[in-house]
Amino acid sequence: MNEDFTLSVIIPVYETPLESLKRALDSACALNIDHEILLVFDGEPNHELLRLATAYDHTRVHTLVIGHTGLPGAVRNQGILAARGHWITFMDADDELIPSGIEQLITFGVTHDFQIVQGESKKQMHNHTELCRLSTGEQEFIGQQSINHFLRSILLPDYGTGTSWAKIYNRSFLLNKNVRFEPIVPMEDTVFMFDAAVNADRIGFAPVPCYIYHRNGESLVTSFNPEYEKRITFCLNTFKRRVLRCNNQAISNAFNDYVIFYLMLIMLHFVFNPNNKLTKTERRKYFKTILNKNLYVNALRQGRFRDFSIPKRISCFALKHRLYLPMRAICAFRNHQLR
Repeated sequence: MNEDFTLSVIIPVYETPLESLKRALDSACALNIDHEILLVFDGEPNHELLRLATAYDHTRVHTLVIGHTGLPGAVRNQGILAARGHWITFMDADDELIPSGIEQLITFGVTHDFQIVQGESKKQMHNHTELCRLSTGEQEFIGQQSINHFLRSILLPDYGTGTSWAKIYNRSFLLNKNVRFEPIVPMEDTVFMFDAAVNADRIGFAPVPCYIYHRNGESLVTSFNPEYEKRITFCLNTFKRRVLRCNNQAISNAFNDYVIFYLMLIMLHFVFNPNNKLTKTERRKYFKTILNKNLYVNALRQGRFRDFSIPKRISCFALKHRLYLPMRAICAFRNHQLR
């Protein structure tokens, strides 16, 4: 396996705004280590994006064009195969790396011979910033029992462990263990991280900011998709089989909370989405129908909610007791925040 660089930065690109891609490239190019940047275009790029890419140092920024898939996970998989770095990191085309943080992760990973190293990330929405981190101090996860603690954190939403970004991965480890993104929408990141952690025996965390996630009102997360609930439910049921194979009660408990977290998202982005043209009667019907599905009935019955923030616990209470009007009010407030 050729390793011509210390780090490969893999960026899937599809109809990304020009200024956003420039911000991403500028942040990646500011790294002070030997690195390459792989822009993997999901389909033929427009002339402006391609011209921007070619304006950077051609020895550092490389482009790869694949047939359009519409699946970021499939695009990242092509990047893994094309990468030539000892380490790999993933970033979205409208986000930013924090170069000094990524460099510290690499030093930490090399020193301790880790296969995966996680750092801190910042979620930026308008004027609000949210810090996601696993701990306030360095942590090492070595051996099965310790790895199980890390696996559990992947299923908890407020630690940033379930995202593919804000981490570095040993490329040989990913290739040798055949760890790839399973391009199922919309949670391919968490499934990838779960598969990676199951196959790892040395994982580290360093409390250094290394990534800025820019959330905007036009993203797939906040826009309305009529297939959103069906896709979420299908993916959760698929993911559940992986969790059961671990045969670990703590991980199963965390998965129940993970299911409930996505149930909240279904309510926010589907049932009570302002762009959903359902009538009041139809909304109530969807609310009841979704809550009657076995996946959500069992999760609400068995969920512990201990790792949720207070606002999320209030949402859990409303869902568990099928309180339609409070849930509608919570979602209306949250949708107003996002926009």
